[in-house]
Amino acid sequence: MRTAETRTIDGRRFEITPMGAFRGLRAMERLAKVLGPGVAEAAVELFAGGAVDLAKAAVARGRFLASLAHGFGEIADRLDGTTLEWLVGELAADTMVATEQGGMVALKTVFDRYFAGEYPLLFSWAQAAFEVNFGPLLGGLMRDATAQPDASDAPAK
Repeated sequence: MRTAETRTIDGRRFEITPMGAFRGLRAMERLAKVLGPGVAEAAVELFAGGAVDLAKAAVARGRFLASLAHGFGEIADRLDGTTLEWLVGELAADTMVATEQGGMVALKTVFDRYFAGEYPLLFSWAQAAFEVNFGPLLGGLMRDATAQPDASDAPAK
């Protein structure tokens, strides 16, 4: 269900609604092409070989996190301005921002002027919009990847 989240960033109020499922899937496809190789390498570290004992599971998780960090470094090489502008435009399409008069306006209609010279605010908003749209999915994956193994992960003897 598409329910808006209100976020206040640097004293400015944004209402961010998750994009529809089809647009979200297209965004995930484009992100996968950018993030994919680095994340795929990291996922192989975590899931390959189906680590069963606690020591192997802990080592695999450590390698996953190291590979993920390396993957983020590679993202900059694959992320071009066109993809970045498209993604930010998609996020802005479902964001409303409070005006000085107390009303709300579609961020996409004022985006360029609103964020001119306000790059820290732009990146903070983009992070919030990304969290609203993809946070539950990515949060679940990261939670699974960074979870500490416990005795229930060990094979029965």
